[in-house]
Amino acid sequence: MKHKILLILILLLALILRWYKIDNPLADWHSWRQADTASVSQEYLKNGIDLLHPRFHDLSSFPSDLDNPQGYRMVEFPLYNAIHAFIAGNFTTFDLDQWGRVLSIAYSLISIVFLYALVSLLTDRYTGLLSAFFMAVLPFSVYYSRVVLPDPLMITLTLAGSYYFVKATSQPKFSHFFLSSTLLAFALLVKPYAIFYFLPLVWLGLLTWGFKLLLKPSTYIFLIIVFTPLILWRLWIQQFPEGIPSNLWLYNYMNIRLRPAWWRWLFYERLSLLILGAFGLLPFLTGLVTKLKPKEHYFFHLWLVGIFTYLVIFAGGNVTHDYYQAITIPVLAVFLAKGTRFLVKPNPSLIWPFTLLLVSACIALSLAFSWYQIKGYYQVNNWSIVEAGIRADKLLPADAKVIASYNGDTAFLYQTRRSGWPISFWGIPYLLERGATHYVSVNFDDQTNQVISDPNNTILEQTDRYVIVELNQSK
Repeated sequence: MKHKILLILILLLALILRWYKIDNPLADWHSWRQADTASVSQEYLKNGIDLLHPRFHDLSSFPSDLDNPQGYRMVEFPLYNAIHAFIAGNFTTFDLDQWGRVLSIAYSLISIVFLYALVSLLTDRYTGLLSAFFMAVLPFSVYYSRVVLPDPLMITLTLAGSYYFVKATSQPKFSHFFLSSTLLAFALLVKPYAIFYFLPLVWLGLLTWGFKLLLKPSTYIFLIIVFTPLILWRLWIQQFPEGIPSNLWLYNYMNIRLRPAWWRWLFYERLSLLILGAFGLLPFLTGLVTKLKPKEHYFFHLWLVGIFTYLVIFAGGNVTHDYYQAITIPVLAVFLAKGTRFLVKPNPSLIWPFTLLLVSACIALSLAFSWYQIKGYYQVNNWSIVEAGIRADKLLPADAKVIASYNGDTAFLYQTRRSGWPISFWGIPYLLERGATHYVSVNFDDQTNQVISDPNNTILEQTDRYVIVELNQSK
């Protein structure tokens, strides 16, 4: 009972932390990626949910190098978007953006529960509670648990599927295998990166059933359930190449893999400083070398190996964007918990209670220094795009196609709630031929001034921060 109360308190703390700036528009850190996700939900809300043909606002060739007049968005299976649109369309407590954040928060709270359950199953409840605590309070985890991205849902499904698989090794019930395979299948559909958490499941399966596992029909049924949906989805989206963003850069952009810059950016700048706040290295590294519990079987170390493999394979994506490291949070939380648990227990080889004071100070400083870097993520750097978007949404017809040039960043286009182009280097005549009807800008550059000065265009609204123009269709 005591453990349940502590877990509830951790969940309450996690909820409070994640509620910070819940009403922020999608114009904060990594707003472009959040906007791309939310615009699929927006299109579902407007046109109905079509899981096989997800669309977003960007009609340009910028993501895929191919014209995309239908606005196809063929990346992860749109389960996150379907749930988002359904909830936002049926419950008006929050707007679409806020519902996206609320749902991500809900997924993250469920993740915390399953991480606690999984770690408790393999180690002990105190380590499980500490793991839940770290996942709840790490500033990096907090921020990326309230973004409008599919990653929180993927982490939830992966942890839940892993938990039921571990349960199945000790209690081989049909329900455990079914839940595990189904949840892991959805995890892969939402984000295929979930596969990097599968390594310890393979290891645990071999430890439990040995190589007889390869002779069991149930093994292949399990694998078919897990991988077939992803394979079918990937085959399906090949019909829409214009909706598949260029992705080769994710692997080894500028040949950075395993080079000194790769180690520096990922292990020093991101994992050590940004996520662990430097001082978190003490409990984390201690957790790596603490003695294993009888049922642990290197499960979490293999998690870490899987994550390291992910960092190596997707070297370009991980160095370029820090949100790619959101997947590391569960395993980092586990080793922080294991190290903390070891250091705070009375130990004749350590000076106690000084170790307790040291660990407490390290955790406090870790959270403080990490928050010092993360707090800027909540900042909206350009409120003009939000203001211009709100006005455009009110002034423009629902079927307007908008040029909202913002260097390819779709956050501005998303604010208008219209389809169109987030970049205009092709020129206005080129975009007019492709159906552009309006021009919205927050930058009074040469192109914007030319649009404004053209007597054939109609200025619908102009302030010192933005301008909204109806374009002459006869050009």
